Amino acid sequence: MERQDPSTSAASSSPMTAEDAAALKEKFQQMYMELIATGLTPNDAVAEALTRLYATTASTANTGSSAAPPAQPPTLQAAPVIITPQPPPAPPLAVVAATPVPVVVVAPSPVGVVAVPTTAPSAALVPPPRPPALTLALLQSNDLSLSNMQTLVYETFSHSDHLNVSCFPGHSRHDIQQGLSLLASHPVLANTMGNALQSWVNQPWSNSKKWTQPTDLHQFWVVLEHPLLFDPEYRQVVGGMAKLMYFLDDGMKAAVLARWAGYSEDDLHRLLDVFHQFITLALVGAELKMDMLFAVCDLLRLLHEINEKSRKFCEFSAFYNDAVNSELNLLTDYANSGVFLKHRPTTHQSTRQLSELSFCDFPFILDPASKSLVLHFDAEYQQRRTVHGSLASTASTTTSSSTSTTHETLSTSSSTSSTLDNLMPYLVLRVRREFVVPDALQQLVQATSEQLKKPLKVKFIGEEGVDEGGVKKEFFQIIIRQLLDPDFGMFLSDEDTHTLWFNCDSLESSMEFELIGILLGLAIYNGVILDLHFPPLVYKKLMEQSVTLSDVEASQPALGRGLRQLLSFDGDVESVFQRSFQVSYQVFGEIKTVDLVPNGT
Repeated sequence: MERQDPSTSAASSSPMTAEDAAALKEKFQQMYMELIATGLTPNDAVAEALTRLYATTASTANTGSSAAPPAQPPTLQAAPVIITPQPPPAPPLAVVAATPVPVVVVAPSPVGVVAVPTTAPSAALVPPPRPPALTLALLQSNDLSLSNMQTLVYETFSHSDHLNVSCFPGHSRHDIQQGLSLLASHPVLANTMGNALQSWVNQPWSNSKKWTQPTDLHQFWVVLEHPLLFDPEYRQVVGGMAKLMYFLDDGMKAAVLARWAGYSEDDLHRLLDVFHQFITLALVGAELKMDMLFAVCDLLRLLHEINEKSRKFCEFSAFYNDAVNSELNLLTDYANSGVFLKHRPTTHQSTRQLSELSFCDFPFILDPASKSLVLHFDAEYQQRRTVHGSLASTASTTTSSSTSTTHETLSTSSSTSSTLDNLMPYLVLRVRREFVVPDALQQLVQATSEQLKKPLKVKFIGEEGVDEGGVKKEFFQIIIRQLLDPDFGMFLSDEDTHTLWFNCDSLESSMEFELIGILLGLAIYNGVILDLHFPPLVYKKLMEQSVTLSDVEASQPALGRGLRQLLSFDGDVESVFQRSFQVSYQVFGEIKTVDLVPNGT
């Protein structure tokens, strides 16, 4: 028989209608899900489904007309299909059958075999049908066959709407945990659930902006209870979920914060450990994207906010991440941080992408040694920037002044001194050893904020020597020891803790207290370590954090114990203890009484 030209055959065959294409597509989806349910990997299931589909269409075409020569199969382009890795399935579980539910499968790249015709409607635009509810009772009943249970699990966990509506609806946290444990304990179902969650986290992050109702967060409440989140194989799920949560609006993040605030300490510690493990794996070799890494850091930020403002469930040091503090190049990280970018007015921090953030934007993760390095980098950068700016400004002023003889004639000694100070690349303090405090106070109150940011050098008048660091340290030791000495009158020392507190009856001026603040800032920016004995209460006041009775007990134990006893006493405090809302203390040999409320009552 003479072979017919393919183009002639194609022309004589009837064109495929939209109805035919839709039927073909539905048949492919059904084949794919049936093959997935048998334990095939997604790659093998796609290939086998397409092969069977081609064989079916070819057979139909051959038997459709005996008179016409066999029509060539229509030219088809590969349909997009998601391909996710899947470990070999475990032996099947003996359970009973039910009707499988078809699922729409979408993928980024074509497969090199015949697939759904291009005339078919786009799979990405067709929402998958909602599966039956996955409940704890259904899992415990064994009413479904393994293949049908796989289908139900995949459809439920691969789509946000299905997770929110069909996944353990109306269940308590305990029941959700029990249901997830049952799924995770069966290797085949656990593998199917893992593949489905991989598909779930690959959805566009812009979907997060559509979730504006509390019920939209049910998907996260379910996945966060998954017992396999500690499994390194689930790191992509943890990271992808964190990214979806990062792009939630402020109202939804507030809802997350409120729910977590009601968790037990053990539950909060579990979340903390999951997020820490993800960060550690990301930094010690796992190939993870930086956007996922910083999205997880943002979830840590929510936990840190709960710990600081709502309820303290761990020490602040529990948020330090060992991998970050040991493996990270802090100088590079600082260069990407908001701390650095705020010095560059041309840079808009609001335009930074998630992947462009820095661990310095989450300082609670850094331990004191790392924070000290970041402070050093920031101080060194500001010092160099200040010196460069002063020299550039002086050069500009000098050039402008040189064009006018009149200005040169009328220049005063004060302006000359100011110019010399700007030209000086250092902040130089000249002090007499026996008058360190007044000499330093006089020069520091006259210095501008820009001059204070220059590197510091100290010169003791009448003494030889160049300040290479040793003289500067000696200066700080002398002046701080003198200012903080209780005998100097500015601070009081607690007998139990030996920590210092401000003396409200000090005879010294407020300028000298300001001097102490300036000196501490200079010490930080010049890398000088000082021996200070302030209680944590001072830090909380500086940070404008709320103060509790526990803070008073830590700084002044005797006072704290007395107040605690008064609170626990059920009787009449005033008549029994002879106490009112007044505080009495001794000042220079005299008793001073202060009313805490008007008239002390």
